[in-house]
Amino acid sequence: MDFLSRIRAFTAFLILVIAPPLSRAETGPLRLSLGEALRIAQERHVEVVVAEERVKQAISRISQARSGLLPQLSATASQNRQTRNLIAVGIEIPGVNPLVGPFNSFDARLGLTQAIFDGAALERLRSARVGKALSLAEAEKTKQDVLALVATLYLEAKRAQDSVSLTQSLLKQSEERLRLARSRLQLDLGTSFEVTQLTAERADNQSRLTQAITQAAEKRLDLTAALGLPPETRILFSTEKLPPSATIDPRILVSEHPDVRLAEKNVDQEKAERKVIKADYYPKVFAEANYGASGAHPGDADDTYLFGGQLSFPFYQGGLTQARLREAKSRIQESEARLADTRLQTESGIASAEESLKRSYGQLQSAQADSVSAQKQLSIARERLRTGLGTSLEVVEAQTVYAQAQDRLSDAKASHQLAWVNLAHAQGKMESLIENTRDNEK
Repeated sequence: MDFLSRIRAFTAFLILVIAPPLSRAETGPLRLSLGEALRIAQERHVEVVVAEERVKQAISRISQARSGLLPQLSATASQNRQTRNLIAVGIEIPGVNPLVGPFNSFDARLGLTQAIFDGAALERLRSARVGKALSLAEAEKTKQDVLALVATLYLEAKRAQDSVSLTQSLLKQSEERLRLARSRLQLDLGTSFEVTQLTAERADNQSRLTQAITQAAEKRLDLTAALGLPPETRILFSTEKLPPSATIDPRILVSEHPDVRLAEKNVDQEKAERKVIKADYYPKVFAEANYGASGAHPGDADDTYLFGGQLSFPFYQGGLTQARLREAKSRIQESEARLADTRLQTESGIASAEESLKRSYGQLQSAQADSVSAQKQLSIARERLRTGLGTSLEVVEAQTVYAQAQDRLSDAKASHQLAWVNLAHAQGKMESLIENTRDNEK
């Protein structure tokens, strides 16, 4: 064994020993359906995770707001040695040294404060509860948008992968047509112009194949990024069967649509914030009590206590509250205007998506009819060749027409599936796609 061979053998040994175990993408492709992609997005997409964390934050804010209405307990203890100047507190006795001390002071105390009435704290608690509902509505809208995005990326990646196979078929057939044309030219049955045309067609199909492979890789990377999968993950796409069409009354779904519910919760939140501001006019009543021991030292301290109440009432704050109320009123009107517009846009979007679905279904039926017709023509060409009435060129041309029809059919299927995704998103019912694909997987 020469020196170079030894180096190669040693390198191979290091790769086997040191290399990490293969990931799922390296050991084999991931079989992925639309429903599975949507389920992964529900669990792993960063926007969904962030929205769920914000709901938890809103729940925590409720506890924070409630704490102002619950008893506040405290315990303190202090031991000091000090001197005091009586003049500093306004006491001056002629002929007496104003400096008192040093002396010891000890105090240990348990304190209790309870809000008897605090309108602002009550309104803050109600506002926090409305904030929780708003966060839930935001989380639902985020989930719908993420699922629509992932479904679109999945269908685009699947269509791009299908396009690679169809383009490969077209390239193979163009090469076969070119081979036949060259044979015909050698037999003086064809022309050099025909060969030139087919050579250009083959080059064009080769370029299309390169573009299709590049686009398929880009679409796959977009999908893996959205699902939080390793970039090198290879994907085998499953085939889903979606219903052909739908007839839906948009008015039934508008009130339940995530966008509308979010806009409604925004109005509720602005109204709750206005009530919080208005509560600054309310009086506040607190009860306070403490009990402990006071003296010079802990050993000679006596029991002392305090109990009482406090009433405060804001009369004038320089116009601050009035200005804040005017701003809050304007924000309520703004949110109400957005709510009205959201309802109109949602109703229009549902109706538009339904019409798009109907059109895509018509295009799908037309593409299916063309594919069936092209398949019949291919069968006829093959039968003619078998009986000696046709030629190989007729079969190859029929194969090309059939491949092109299949490409158009694949486009029509992708458009129809995207139309279904758009309709489900317009309705705010992306979960229906998950249920539908789950039924198809059984």
